[in-house]
Amino acid sequence: MFEFKIGNTDLILNKAILQIWQIEKYSYKSSARPDYGFLYLSKGVMTYSFDDQLIKLTAGDIIYLPKGSNYEADFDIKTSIVENVLINFDVVGAAGFSEINKPVLIFNDKSKNLSQFFYDIVNTYNENGKSFLTYTLMYKCFYEIQKALQSQNENKEQTIFNQIASLFVEKPELSVEEVCTDLHMSRSMFQQKFKLFMGSSPVEYRTKKRIEKAKLLLETTDIPIKEIVEMLGFYDAAYFYKVFEKSTSLTPKQYRDKSNPLF
Repeated sequence: MFEFKIGNTDLILNKAILQIWQIEKYSYKSSARPDYGFLYLSKGVMTYSFDDQLIKLTAGDIIYLPKGSNYEADFDIKTSIVENVLINFDVVGAAGFSEINKPVLIFNDKSKNLSQFFYDIVNTYNENGKSFLTYTLMYKCFYEIQKALQSQNENKEQTIFNQIASLFVEKPELSVEEVCTDLHMSRSMFQQKFKLFMGSSPVEYRTKKRIEKAKLLLETTDIPIKEIVEMLGFYDAAYFYKVFEKSTSLTPKQYRDKSNPLF
């Protein structure tokens, strides 16, 4: 997952240009890219190829181009105009940029919220060069990329933790340790993120959902309480009775009698 922070980073602007391509191919395969770059594709289609991988860009896509990377870019100029804005820069300080050595498609700016930032940098660069205003716009643009990227990553993590939470409920035998191993994440970090996205710890969440399921079964079926305990993975019946009563202020039998006297 690509991420970067600009808070403690000094950026050096090398070039800001609007490119309308007349050639079908540009290559950095024989010589490494000399600086970092963010490219915003505003029109057309282009494809980056490297290490037997392909990244296809369509209008609105933003790609990160690492310093020292080798790739080839193909422009579909036969179909339509291919236009992009490219910001080339160098980095001083800790930013994590150097940890990635291949182009990365960051996201698609479907709402076009970021396009104006890129164009403003180019226009100001053409009029004023590497002025204070140009740098201000560049930092603002990169900050907006950072915010959009963070939001995107959080949405992806939310989806992942929703899936994990469902597995915790469906598979009573699944342990926190197993999930942490699969995610290559420490237990403390996993607990922190799980609570952030799901509102409670994994154990609390699993218990809450089991109790909700138990209440539904007690309301709508005549399945014996002992079987419900086993179905929901409560290996200790006494513990089930304890958490159920804590949640409802009723025993399972009292809850069933109150919710559906027919059972």
